Amino acid sequence: MRVLATFYKELLAKAGILVDDVISEYNQYKMFAQGRAAVPMRELFMSILQSEERQEQFKSLVPLMKVYLILPISTAVCERGFSTMKRVKTD
Repeated sequence: MRVLATFYKELLAKAGILVDDVISEYNQYKMFAQGRAAVPMRELFMSILQSEERQEQFKSLVPLMKVYLILPISTAVCERGFSTMKRVKTD
């Protein structure tokens, strides 16, 4: 988590969040998530982002959760799009 928080240090700084705050809050999040082991991480993050109370509880982690939710898992969809454009262009 420290590596991730350090990588996004500028994003966190804009929100007034320190890397050490992220680390301590992550430990609280781990305890929260332990009781919900059957829930996929994406759904757990969405439930936190939809609840103002939970957002306040995990305010240092919210920017990282948003990044997680918007980053693509792979580039396959983009690559298929470029392949389709190539076929359209050559046909």
